[in-house]
Amino acid sequence: MSLTDAIRMKGVKRNKKYNDMVDLLWLRGKGPESSKIFSDIKDIIVLAAMIGKKYEAREKVGSENTPIALQTFAGTGSGKDSRVHQHNIVFMFSLMINKDMNAIRDENIDATINEFEEYSNGGLSIMQDWMAASASNPMCILDKMVEIVGTIKPEGLDVVENPF
Repeated sequence: MSLTDAIRMKGVKRNKKYNDMVDLLWLRGKGPESSKIFSDIKDIIVLAAMIGKKYEAREKVGSENTPIALQTFAGTGSGKDSRVHQHNIVFMFSLMINKDMNAIRDENIDATINEFEEYSNGGLSIMQDWMAASASNPMCILDKMVEIVGTIKPEGLDVVENPF
C-alpha cells in the first residue's frame, strides 16, 4: 500500500513508560550491546503488537508517549537485516480486526493506527512483565517467542505416511 505524504508523517505512538525496556532491547539503547536483540525500535513495536494481538491485550496511548513516524515502518531502518514495508502490518491489523476493506481507507487511518498502537502497548506491557520476571534479561523475549511458536499446531493436512 502506498502512503501519501500526510499519512507517511502520522505518528505510531507507544507509552513512555516502556522506553526503558525498549532501550534494553534496542541495539543503540542503554546497556551492553551484547545483550541486544533488536536493531530497530520499529521491530520491537511490530513484535509487541503481535504479542498484544495473540493475548488480546490492548492499552490506550496515554498523554506521555513517544511517536515513530509511519514512514519509518515503511523504510529500511538502520540495520543491514532490517525489514521494509512493515507499515503494511499496521493495515493488516485493521483488516484482521474489522474484516472490512473500508477500515484501511485514507480517511480511517487514525483509527487504524490507534488499533495498532493499542495492541502494541498491550504487547509492550506483556513484554515488560516477562523482562521483570527474568531480572531484565532481554533473551527472555526470544525464549517466550520459541515457547509460543512451539505451541502452534500447523494447519492443513497431516501426512502420516508417504503416499508415493
